[in-house]
Amino acid sequence: MSKFVEAHFVDELKINKNFISGNVELALEETFHKMDEMLLSANDELNQIRKKHHGGDGMSEENICHNAGCTANVLVFDDENYWVANSGDSRSALCRAGKLVVLSEDHKPESEIEKARIEKAGGMIMNGRVNGGLNLTRAIGTAQCNVGDFEYKSSTNLGYREQMITCHPDVKKVPRSPDDEYIIMGCDGIW
Repeated sequence: MSKFVEAHFVDELKINKNFISGNVELALEETFHKMDEMLLSANDELNQIRKKHHGGDGMSEENICHNAGCTANVLVFDDENYWVANSGDSRSALCRAGKLVVLSEDHKPESEIEKARIEKAGGMIMNGRVNGGLNLTRAIGTAQCNVGDFEYKSSTNLGYREQMITCHPDVKKVPRSPDDEYIIMGCDGIW
């Protein structure tokens, strides 16, 4: 899933009408959702990516997305602002004048906001995991097949933002400063 998102995210963002018109926040939200939508019909491409990066691991094409999904942490910037969009447990942090500026928050089951959405969608937190399975509450993918973890996004009476697991990112806009030194972005394993 992550290689698919890597291959398509920037191109989809650049052609997004809201991005072109300057509404970066909405464009980022829509592009995260677009990745989920595109994965619905991407089994052939996912199979090719799997073969290229993982060799022939014996996974059948119909189970290509079994237990699959990816987090995403995206930074867009111009001369005046940073926009960081996050879905999952990846994180961004800015060093400004030697001080930490948090640019994103993890989406974990312990969060009251995440827990409320999960419970409203019919799920529960067991042992710090959504329905005892996933230890994060937002991800791209994790919905496109009727196997494995994909039941987390299968409620037909809920929009994509209200599912137990959603791809919907939090987007934070931060004005740039001459004191900005660097930004660190990384997955949960780094933090």
